[in-house]
Parts: sequence; C-alpha cells; structure tokens
Amino acid sequence: MRFFDIGNVWILLSKKEQRQLKERRNEDLRIAEPIRQITKSFYPRLLSQCVVP
Repeated sequence: MRFFDIGNVWILLSKKEQRQLKERRNEDLRIAEPIRQITKSFYPRLLSQCVVP
C-alpha cells in the first residue's frame, strides 16, 4: 500500500488502486504522445503562416 499526502489529508491506496492509477496514466501517455508529435510537426508551419511582414 502507498500513502499520498494531499494537503493535510493522507490517502491510502491499495495495490489494485495503484495498478488502476498506473494504467490510467499509461493510457493518457499513449493518447498524448501522438498529439504531441502532430503538434510538434505543425507548429513551425503555423508560426510561419501567422508572421506579419
């Protein structure tokens, strides 16, 4: 079990809860990585279109 200090409140997470939390974080990373790659490739083009002479 793991304790998390959130302000003055301690939360005790069971092994199952820890695993579920880790799975959600991993899923978020799997979703965020392609978005980051797309943004990284389009951002320079977007900037060049917005440049005012």
